[in-house]
Amino acid sequence: MNTPATGAFAVDACLAAVVEAIADPLLVIGTDYRILLSNRAAREVYGLVFDADGRAGQPCHLAIHGRPAPCHTYRTPPPGALPPGPEMLVQLPAGDLLPVCPLILRPDANACLRSTQRQRTRAGERLFEISAGPLRLADGSFAGIVEVARDVTTRAQAEGMIEYFAYHDQLTGLPNRLLLQERFAQARRRAELKGGGLAMLFIDIDRFKTINDTLGHAAGDALLREVVGRLREHAGESDTICRLGADEFLVLLADGAAGAGESARRLLRSLDAPFSIEGHVLHSSASIGVSLYPDDGDDFAGLLKAADIAMYSAKAAGRNAIRFFDAGMSAGSAERLRMQQLLREALARKELHLHYQPQFDLADTRLVGVEALLRWQSPELGAVPPDRFIPLAEDSGLIVPIGRWVLTEACRQAVAWQEEGLPPLVMAVNLSAIQFARSDVAGSVAEVLAETGLAPALLELELTESVLLQDDASVGAAICKIKALGVRLAIDDFGTGYSSLSYLKRFAAHRLKIDRSFVRDMVSDLEDATLVRAIIQMANALNMSTIAEGVEDGAQAAMLVREGCASAQGYLFGRPAPAAETGALLRRHASPALAQRSLPLLFIGQAEQAASD
Repeated sequence: MNTPATGAFAVDACLAAVVEAIADPLLVIGTDYRILLSNRAAREVYGLVFDADGRAGQPCHLAIHGRPAPCHTYRTPPPGALPPGPEMLVQLPAGDLLPVCPLILRPDANACLRSTQRQRTRAGERLFEISAGPLRLADGSFAGIVEVARDVTTRAQAEGMIEYFAYHDQLTGLPNRLLLQERFAQARRRAELKGGGLAMLFIDIDRFKTINDTLGHAAGDALLREVVGRLREHAGESDTICRLGADEFLVLLADGAAGAGESARRLLRSLDAPFSIEGHVLHSSASIGVSLYPDDGDDFAGLLKAADIAMYSAKAAGRNAIRFFDAGMSAGSAERLRMQQLLREALARKELHLHYQPQFDLADTRLVGVEALLRWQSPELGAVPPDRFIPLAEDSGLIVPIGRWVLTEACRQAVAWQEEGLPPLVMAVNLSAIQFARSDVAGSVAEVLAETGLAPALLELELTESVLLQDDASVGAAICKIKALGVRLAIDDFGTGYSSLSYLKRFAAHRLKIDRSFVRDMVSDLEDATLVRAIIQMANALNMSTIAEGVEDGAQAAMLVREGCASAQGYLFGRPAPAAETGALLRRHASPALAQRSLPLLFIGQAEQAASD
């Protein structure tokens, strides 16, 4: 201790040793605000300077708070003063808030005053928990205070983080549902006072689960952070963006409902541009549901429910869409649940069946294969389009048992046609990324081939790019096992998804399937024509075959022939049809005489002649 006996406060050696041993800073401060006594911890923490008589050369407000005058003299912080922080405050009659000063409050002899203060230290500004008691002379007069300070900065930071994450999403830093509810309550009070309204946007990232399952959770998290960046960039200053969970976000428009449509369109456009994630170019989109206060709900729960229902309506409309809530949508949400339940029963009730679309070799005009396409004829719903029930099957996991049935039925039918004496042909069957994620696909394929007796070389499994990009060793192992069986692999819808060339080399598929979106306008659109040509040339360089889907007229077919595409399917050659009709088509083409009079091939010849004239 530096001169433990000073002035009226002589300290014997025993007491001095006790004071020095205290680990927290201890100060004795007189009524003139000067530090009369300090221990080693205080001198080290605050860097106190003593004069020749052993007294601290600075008053407490200067040494500890950096204030040139006692704290209680300030009604507003002076220039250069410490910024306000998480400290216990007292309110003076004039309304000013200042740090608690024990000298002003004069703690009672039987009580200890506690407060929390920011103080300047040699290590910078820190937060201390202060315990102060009165110092009295022998005659009982008040002479100052004895103050012990404990550094609670680390604890406060931890508590602050805990409180922060109680109200914020850890991945994105966005407000969570709890904080959004509080801001909604505040915004509703303002709206009621001003007679205005509010809007809530429910944003769901389309097909995020497929991206997350195929590229891995790290890529999924990176995509979400990119999404948040765009939402923040294009949202209004007064809007609150909240991450509700997984790929769902809420945006509260507090400035009224009038601009809700434009705000939703602006956010939708921002999410439509491609994302570059870990070397992959991802094309995503969003479905946005909009609800208005007070028309669609007078509390947070009601408004959220309405926006949720509107969002599902946007998804049902084909995704990448915006829908405002209306009362009729509630019935639509119930219809979705009803459809899911009926789909669960459809397999057992034999409501599912397969149609087959022929595939032609463009070089020698032979019918070389068919693609199995799933159809659902429901007694309650009628003919349900695949684009309505297949996403529902994937979302619910029903695609796993349904996919196994499709594979079995397609292979069984291929064998049945051979037993009728028809030439062997390739049976193409689609596999979903969900099947790879939730089932032993390779094991199922091996079992089905064994059960049906179909030669592995006559089965072609069509995989989307999302399957091949799954960042999961088990997926790669499953694909290798399937190839080891002798089964053919085709990459479906090539060019519409992630378009990474690395997996083409890694998995060495047999065939690339050119998506119908490129084929549709290739005759009149130079860009689509260039893309088709590039895909064909790349496939040839990799010793892969090509097949174009969605071929509807002879001009398209003729152009594919000129570019070197190996085969094609589409309405020009035949619409998907039940097994009986497809069998009749196979029998016609098994006869060389009938095959020569094929109408599609006549269209090709006409288009080729027109192109040469």
